[in-house]
Amino acid sequence: MFGAIEQMGGKLLRAIGRAHHFAEGLTENLRLFEVPY
Repeated sequence: MFGAIEQMGGKLLRAIGRAHHFAEGLTENLRLFEVPY
């Protein structure tokens, strides 16, 4: 039972990490567009 919960938690953490990484990439791209040339 606990193994299944741990597995779910691991998948959730990985999904959150991926979403966080994706959001960081987006903000970095937006920052690039904000730079005045």
